Amino acid sequence: MNSETASMTQRNTNQVHNLEAENVALGDFHQDVTTDNWAMGDINQTIYHQQPSFLEVDLTGDDVEPSPTFLPDVSALLETRKLIVLKGNDFFDVSSFGKQLAKVLEQKHTHLSTIELVENEENKSLFEQLNQQTESRIVILNSLHPRHIQYDFEKLITLCERNNAFYIVITDSSLDTWLKSGQILKDFWFQIPELAQYNQAELKEWFLNKLETNRPLFLSEEESISERTLFSENINVNEILQQVSTPQKLTVFLAIVRNRKHPLSDSKLTESLQNLNKNSEGIIAKWFNNLDHSQKVIAISASLFNGLFCSQYFEILTEISNSPFWDKSTRVIGSLDYFNIEFLLTFYRFETTDEGDLLVAKNPFVRPAILRAAIDHYPRHIEKALVTFMNVMENTYQRGHTKWELYGTTQRRSLIRQVFIETARDIGLYQLGNIESIYLQLAASNHSYIQGIAAKSIAQYRMFDQDELLFQTIEKWQTSKRIQDRIDLFLREKTDNKQETIAAIKTTTIRMLAYAADYDQPNQLHEKIIDNLITYSNDSDQKVQATLASVLPKFIHHHAYQLRNYLFDHFMIHDVYSSAISDGLFVAYRDYPERMKEVMLHWISICQKENSKENRRQKTTQRDNRLIVLIETLMKIPELEIDRGFSTEEMYELAIELLKQEGRAKIVDMILSLIAGIQSINYELAYKNLDSILAFVSREQRKLMTQLWVLNYMKEREHLRGADFEIVINGVSYPVWEKPDERPLTQLEEALFQWLNSGKKRAQEFATLTFLEIAHSFERKEYELIRNHIKERELKKHQMRTKQNVAQIMHQTATVPHYIGLDFWLRFRIFFYLLFESRLTKEKLKDIIMVFQSAKYSKEDLRFVIHKWNQRKRGELSTKLAKWLIKLFHNIKE
Repeated sequence: MNSETASMTQRNTNQVHNLEAENVALGDFHQDVTTDNWAMGDINQTIYHQQPSFLEVDLTGDDVEPSPTFLPDVSALLETRKLIVLKGNDFFDVSSFGKQLAKVLEQKHTHLSTIELVENEENKSLFEQLNQQTESRIVILNSLHPRHIQYDFEKLITLCERNNAFYIVITDSSLDTWLKSGQILKDFWFQIPELAQYNQAELKEWFLNKLETNRPLFLSEEESISERTLFSENINVNEILQQVSTPQKLTVFLAIVRNRKHPLSDSKLTESLQNLNKNSEGIIAKWFNNLDHSQKVIAISASLFNGLFCSQYFEILTEISNSPFWDKSTRVIGSLDYFNIEFLLTFYRFETTDEGDLLVAKNPFVRPAILRAAIDHYPRHIEKALVTFMNVMENTYQRGHTKWELYGTTQRRSLIRQVFIETARDIGLYQLGNIESIYLQLAASNHSYIQGIAAKSIAQYRMFDQDELLFQTIEKWQTSKRIQDRIDLFLREKTDNKQETIAAIKTTTIRMLAYAADYDQPNQLHEKIIDNLITYSNDSDQKVQATLASVLPKFIHHHAYQLRNYLFDHFMIHDVYSSAISDGLFVAYRDYPERMKEVMLHWISICQKENSKENRRQKTTQRDNRLIVLIETLMKIPELEIDRGFSTEEMYELAIELLKQEGRAKIVDMILSLIAGIQSINYELAYKNLDSILAFVSREQRKLMTQLWVLNYMKEREHLRGADFEIVINGVSYPVWEKPDERPLTQLEEALFQWLNSGKKRAQEFATLTFLEIAHSFERKEYELIRNHIKERELKKHQMRTKQNVAQIMHQTATVPHYIGLDFWLRFRIFFYLLFESRLTKEKLKDIIMVFQSAKYSKEDLRFVIHKWNQRKRGELSTKLAKWLIKLFHNIKE
């Protein structure tokens, strides 16, 4: 066993993860788009969610191959730039070169370790995962495409610098494709030369060692191998090295001649050496055709399962050995071991990670090349193996797995899905088997994450510029009679009705379009994708509508400006898409604020030309639906807490303008919610605009405004620091103090005290009502929980303590509200208390006391507010109010 194979004997075993607690799905789209974690890959509301997978890489072993002469230059460039993008060629193992670079860095920076992106097709955001890296690392990003970074190379540079990391990006995509992510990429790009250079002495030593351990049969009798050893009548090792000067090509050459019992003729040897510098696929085909039957079947299996952990590879082979085609082909498959696959190391490598060893092709063209070489003679082997692989993949979503080697960790299940997607894609791209039935079976599934497997695999056709093949597939699924016949065949085997199956295929197609959109630059979405979206927007099937709604944010995020007319005319008129469009517009605004501000203002101006009033059926019009989407979007913008695009002042002006003219109660309530969100950003600005707002709202809507302020208050309460312990109200944890009077006031409370002590009547009234609503909605429950907490603690300590350390706001929590009426004697008492105050103070005090009694809050609610005003001493007026109200309530019977 050679050094590569020997490394396979060390295996790391991880504890089996609890699948019940995981989010590991594929093919759906999540609605929580207010953070960066949604942008790529899957978007699902309930099922599973998986982040990109990084594994620790072991670089301590000896290098298998000599280093190219440009390694020091590339290493120096990486030291300077901190980031490099590597593009390989057919006979250069660029992934191994990336690890050589990382090893050089580790030797210079001994505190750094290396992690590698192993799986990147089930994630939502590579940026989000990189942003979570807290340690300085060397990060190898394999198989990266500009879509993975949302065509934003500068953002990747910023993350690299902020994390004080080194990023080694390895890609199969062309320079032209990457330049779409920014011209600055040129400074970080390194194309591996077609004729990579090596130190001849090192290359010769390496090749001679390789020959000693992998002697061709015709050299088996040689006592020793040297540079003068002949491979034909007149051509020796030295002359071979002059014509073939890379370890990758020499490895291929050695694999081709290894089983020859006799030396080649000079002409045949010269032809073979020349071919190594020509067609890579032809060389792989020649290598494949020179294998014996068992080795061919193993090579096919390695191409189908390329990228899995070796333990997974062996387990799946055990599964497919039950197929008659595979079982009769070779007895080796069922009992395969590492020594059986050593011959694969010509085009494959073993990669050691912290979770096990991966079997990985050295270049991305290996899998399709082997399958193309095999398809004429082994089509049913490929088809039957793929069916088994599909079943294994579907099982990754099941609970309670017992096969640890296959399904034991999130990483293992994710990797199975990714490899299946890529294998099916390559078979479909090159028509290497009957993949259509597999895709349709997945598409017809009732499970969105299974549909997503087919959708993502076919969408990847665009990675290879096969747009027409993608859209031909979509068209066939919609119109082909042959496809309809296959659907009918499915129905004979399933209990689903035809309409449900057709709907499932439509929803799969919609997901396919969403994944395909990843390959378009911002605002350059393919016209055929747009045409299909419009077609599906009018579909009456609820599942189709729901799926389209779930993926709409993905299209809108980077293409909102291009889609602005289509959104306004075809989508915003349907309320089923309202929330989805709002989510999409919000993330679009986050990344393109000025442009989206322009678009939204234009849309709002159109809506303002009409005006809806309440009607008997309270049915919203198309204009209303559009305005609802826009208001929902504006409501999300204050969460950014930054002035980009809309300023806070502009948002106020726009909201007040809408409030003045709107007549439909539902929309007015939404506008008030928008206003409350803006107010929480700037309470000073809220004070200035309060009269403008309250002048256009009813008493019921003022009540709504105070309730919205309570929600703002509760958000601020969540983030207070220095508490004694926490309580839970309605599933949310809040920090609390045993002595509530020692709790820091929130910004909202400070603002309310300022308003209460101001000279503005409406502000005083609003502040009073909000204090009462806070007491009614939150503080009474808070006090009860604090008291219960202290009681429980005292019981545990078996000590009797008084509750004097708790603010004695009340003797007990009221169970039945006691309301206060303003009868004759109460009016007389108020008059007497205010007799010696100034006229202005009398008016203010009397007005606020009137608010107290007219608001119909319970007596206990009022006591909470009076206590807060009395203890906090946040102004002369509120202090006097507390004083008089205490006297007033002292004289009021229960």
